Amino acid sequence: MLPGHDFVDRTARRGPALYHEEWARAQLDELLRDPALAEVEGAQSDLHADGYAVSARYNGVFLGDERLEPVWAELSRRRAVAFVHPNTIAPPQLGLPAPLIDGAFETARSVVDMLYAGVFRRYPDLTVILAHAGGGLPAMSGRLEQLGAEPWVPNAQNITRDEIREHLARLYQDTETREPTPVSHRLSPWSRVTI
Repeated sequence: MLPGHDFVDRTARRGPALYHEEWARAQLDELLRDPALAEVEGAQSDLHADGYAVSARYNGVFLGDERLEPVWAELSRRRAVAFVHPNTIAPPQLGLPAPLIDGAFETARSVVDMLYAGVFRRYPDLTVILAHAGGGLPAMSGRLEQLGAEPWVPNAQNITRDEIREHLARLYQDTETREPTPVSHRLSPWSRVTI
């Protein structure tokens, strides 16, 4: 187990003010198969983790990458919860820090990558919670459903419009946002909310 995870465990035990629902979160930032699978096992056996936090992108690799297939298979087998959070240390975009704008879009890009890679189709027992009210995904979900299965969209897995709707409806979003906005009182109809 990586050294930071016992710190996460100790912090989570202090109470829900620090981690929603007292998650003993195990980051799966190592995208190589064996270290990531070892983290899943260690977090379960040593920490009795309720869920696993994953970065939406790590070293340029999004969550639909085929190298993560064994990780998704194992998490699905365990009927695990994956909490997807944007990479807060990603390089700046347009000269602005990633958390300012790109974090929301990074979450959307990574989930769309998972969708078109067929991850949600292959692993229906995987539960996914998206950080920060789903980032930019709720705003683009209608567009995905409307245009996502059009012939001009690259779609190697032949994901259908119905599947897009079904897979998006399986996602949860947390309610953590920085400031109230004119639309923060409305929630996307496709997503369930968790706190």
